[in-house]
Amino acid sequence: MIFVSVKMAFSQALSGKVDYQKSQQPAAIIELPYNPDLLEGALKDHFSKKGVKASSSKGFIVFKNVQLSAADATWSDLYFKIDRKSRKENDISVVNLVVTKPNENPATRSSEDNAGIDQAKNFLNEISPAVDAYSLDLSIKGQDDEVKKAEKKLNNLVDDAKDLEKRKKSAEDKIQENLQDQEKQKAELEKQRQLLEVLNSKKKT
Repeated sequence: MIFVSVKMAFSQALSGKVDYQKSQQPAAIIELPYNPDLLEGALKDHFSKKGVKASSSKGFIVFKNVQLSAADATWSDLYFKIDRKSRKENDISVVNLVVTKPNENPATRSSEDNAGIDQAKNFLNEISPAVDAYSLDLSIKGQDDEVKKAEKKLNNLVDDAKDLEKRKKSAEDKIQENLQDQEKQKAELEKQRQLLEVLNSKKKT
């Protein structure tokens, strides 16, 4: 259960508190118009480009030994808690960011230690473009997959049409051959009937 000590303004990071192992930790908090899975993926993508892999701890996504911005002279561990705002608001998330010193256990910190909060708020306020870019990349990839699926289906239909044309040509050739064979057989039948008539005429005489 996340406890927020302030009422947040949409898309503006504020200071608050978040539960971490039964301790109340100072956190930068923001509401963002994305679902939690997208935000988690965007954060992992953002930090992976900086060579940092995500880990997890007590329900938090953790990125260790990173700088919150290029101008930041200090290194920190970042603990993100991302929750859906409500059951009815699937595409709005509440993001909590706790900043600690490298390898510091958040649960052992003072609940009044606000170090890094301002940088954390700035980071959350400025993360939207990176999330938008990640979301766009996902959309492009998804649409590219749809194009490839549609293209594959079209190619299969074209191949099927070629196969059907071959079958049609073969069937038409067989029909033509059959018609020719019918004519020959008609001639053969007429010939055999005439022979039968000749033999029958001999019998009458």
